[in-house]
Amino acid sequence: MTVRTAVSWTILIGGYSQHNQPFEAFRLYAGMCRWGTLPDYVTFAILLSGCDETVTVKGVLQVHAQIVKLGYNFTLMVCNSLVDSYCKSRNLDLASKVLNEMPIRDSVTFNAFTKFDRRQYPFATMLSLAANTENVEMDLKKANVIFANLAPEAQFHGRL
Repeated sequence: MTVRTAVSWTILIGGYSQHNQPFEAFRLYAGMCRWGTLPDYVTFAILLSGCDETVTVKGVLQVHAQIVKLGYNFTLMVCNSLVDSYCKSRNLDLASKVLNEMPIRDSVTFNAFTKFDRRQYPFATMLSLAANTENVEMDLKKANVIFANLAPEAQFHGRL
């Protein structure tokens, strides 16, 4: 490819992310940066969406630093991807930090927490994060999805 744009890099990164190959996606992202192509918020969201439990917190932190450097740290789509990635890498503290810094939150934000490994963090912690609805924009249908994710755990703890 003679012309490499953020769009072409993002499409390639997205292909690896969607096919459960996060290390290849991160490798392409590093190549994109070496070529001097600046990623945009879509690149970050797609790169992070491919993260799974095999991606280390260090990898997510490096991407997070670049996100802050480029000023995308208040973009809802990027923040949601960061929260989800930190949850998948089993770091609720960093996920909570991103959540607290977000100027706006939606149901996607809280769904990342409700899918978190509940063996590591108690239900009360998960419920308090989901209940913190300040600056949350969601409709009833989306709220039902959050409830559906929390309901089995609430029933187990006798709160439903």
